[in-house]
Amino acid sequence: MQEPEQQPERPQREYTLEQQALYQAAMRIANALGEKERGPRAQIGRVVRILGIERAQALYEQTLTVETAGGMMLPDDSRRRTPGGVFFKLVRDNASKQERRAIFPWHSLRGKPATQQGKSPDEAGSEGG
Repeated sequence: MQEPEQQPERPQREYTLEQQALYQAAMRIANALGEKERGPRAQIGRVVRILGIERAQALYEQTLTVETAGGMMLPDDSRRRTPGGVFFKLVRDNASKQERRAIFPWHSLRGKPATQQGKSPDEAGSEGG
């Protein structure tokens, strides 16, 4: 009987205290919002990293206030947003354009022709006009 090949041990990555605090804050918010999927949890991590713990925590607290007041409907009024959906909507509404691009990178490219990607609205609107 052959012994299975042993894989070399990966060195443990060391995180700074700040990185640990950001991760813990992000996971605390994700858990409180009931987010279990990897994508939304990673996105909450980006929110905390880019906006900082205090702003992210304040947006989480606003989420709780909105939820207590009856929640937030989707734009088409078909249903209420989930708590995570409320949180992400508040993030979008309260973050600068640059912060939004870093937190939601795929949204900044959605729906724009390739020739307009990466241009300001003024530049994009002045083409072929």
